[in-house]
Amino acid sequence: MSLKVIIMKKKILITLTFIILTFAVIRIALGMFQSAENSSNPTPQTIKVKKENFQIISYGTGYLEAVNTATMFFSTTGVLVDIPVKLGDTVSTGDILAVLEDKEKQILLQKAIINLEELTAQSNISQTEIDVFEAFQSLEEAESNLNLVIAGPDIDYYRQQLNLANEAYQEAVAKLEKVKSPSVQMYTAVENARLLVEQTQLDLDNALSYIVPEEDIQRALAEVNLAKTNYLTQKTLLDYLQGLPIETMENPFYSASLIEIINAEKYLEVSKQNLNETVLISPMTGTITSINSQVGTSITSNTSIMTITNTDDYTLRFYVDESELATISLNDAVNITLQSFPELVLTGHIIKIDPSLVEEDGVKKIQAWASFDDGLLDIQFFNGAIAEVEVIAVEEKDVILVPYQALLKTESGTHQVVVINNGIPEFRNVTVGISDFANAIIESGLSIGEIVSTNPITYIEDQS
Repeated sequence: MSLKVIIMKKKILITLTFIILTFAVIRIALGMFQSAENSSNPTPQTIKVKKENFQIISYGTGYLEAVNTATMFFSTTGVLVDIPVKLGDTVSTGDILAVLEDKEKQILLQKAIINLEELTAQSNISQTEIDVFEAFQSLEEAESNLNLVIAGPDIDYYRQQLNLANEAYQEAVAKLEKVKSPSVQMYTAVENARLLVEQTQLDLDNALSYIVPEEDIQRALAEVNLAKTNYLTQKTLLDYLQGLPIETMENPFYSASLIEIINAEKYLEVSKQNLNETVLISPMTGTITSINSQVGTSITSNTSIMTITNTDDYTLRFYVDESELATISLNDAVNITLQSFPELVLTGHIIKIDPSLVEEDGVKKIQAWASFDDGLLDIQFFNGAIAEVEVIAVEEKDVILVPYQALLKTESGTHQVVVINNGIPEFRNVTVGISDFANAIIESGLSIGEIVSTNPITYIEDQS
């Protein structure tokens, strides 16, 4: 390219730059002139009165918090041999979540089962039935003996013996009188009969005057009590072996055999519990939201293995600025937008407000909780999901609103607006309701369709 061509191009570039700059300066000058003209003759700014909806909204952030979450752990120690679930799985109540090595506990359980079966075998039940029968017979004999001791001598018996002795004596005398030359034997028989009468009379007299010694009664009574205790003890054992619960018995008597059986049953239950403790069972229906261990790990008691969360039931914990303390209240409606679904707006209500301020990100804030009106719409969310919150502290529907700058405040504290009627401004008193310093509700003084100035200060300046 020749030097002449290069110089020519530079001249053209300089000329174009000059033209552009000149045009820009002219535009700026025209703009300043128009601005000055507009400021000297401002265009009136107005709105047409109509009914609108009014809200005062507080903004905050928070996160999902599961209402029902279970942290799962073993109550015993051992080596983790199986985790049949994985992160994100849905489990039901009773599902197996994890298993510890259990060979030793299985052996102890089998020993406990065998021991109890031997103690409650049919042969033991049959022998106990025999023992009950024999104990009952012994009790009857002891009670009969006690009755005899208390009754004392049998008076009727002794009287009967005396009558028999008298009859024998009378017969011996009658025989003696019939014989003219009685023998020595006959005289001896009469004498023996007479002596027998005297002895039986003495026995009767002794019986009539006899007093039973107290120690004899107590001894016989002790034998009855011993026999009764033995019978009831055997009967309690038999009832228990035949399936009658001990707690339903009116007054159970515990034998060594019964205590041994009860202890064997308790040991069996402990063995079952120990074995059950090696299997982690889900206590609820939910989703596995964390797994903190792996197969082969040695587990200590109360070590977190996994977490189950009911993903159908969440609340929202959220925080708003301390300045909103007088604004929000229980049952206020909220709009919730989760970061993971920014186009989805969920509705809810405040169910709890912490009475104390909390520190969040180094700033004192109000802590509150909200429930969801319609749940989470079958969408999979996770505990801790972050959300933006709008608290609708005030909501009024179909009310007359004006911009806050349309209001004039008089020296007496009342409010006015400037109504434009056929181009003529009218200062009119109005009653102002709730406002958020952007808009205000007009409770009285304005009608739908009227034109109101949003720059009323202009008309005050015109009047002055």
